[in-house]
Amino acid sequence: MITDDGSSLAPLLAKSILKKSWKPIILKFSGISSFLNKKREAFPKETSIIEFSTSKEEELQSSFKSIAEKYGEIGGFIHLHPNLKNSSDKKLEDGANIFLKQVFLSAKNLYPYLQKSSKSGTRHCFFVAVTRMDGELGMGSGKFCAVSSGLAGLIKTASVEWSEVFCRFFRFTH
Repeated sequence: MITDDGSSLAPLLAKSILKKSWKPIILKFSGISSFLNKKREAFPKETSIIEFSTSKEEELQSSFKSIAEKYGEIGGFIHLHPNLKNSSDKKLEDGANIFLKQVFLSAKNLYPYLQKSSKSGTRHCFFVAVTRMDGELGMGSGKFCAVSSGLAGLIKTASVEWSEVFCRFFRFTH
């Protein structure tokens, strides 16, 4: 599974995954449409796209259950975090913060699927987050949303607690 960040990276990653004979499933979190790059390449037609209408945990839970029933074991999750600017939003339900909340809820609800898949012995499971920031976790230039650096803590914690799942945080600077 790949979360859509609105950039051209998500369709390129889906295409690359298809070349490996894997089935890419794109998750479009609620609110991502405001970050959509209109000029980007379309997703390959073999890609399944799931659009969330809310940021409620129940919608994530039912979607993950449906994905597992329809496609089988869930072996990985790649979160492409939207390129957010500095945010003054105070609540997790507001503005740019909603994406961070959705990833934390995804981690909570995906872990049982990833754990089950890793114990099957047929694959290595992974949970990855990718952000674009200033090299100082959003605290340096003021041009990037420091809230996005919360993903680093999530991934570090998951890598300690989920020994059977490969967890990594990637931060690209502009």
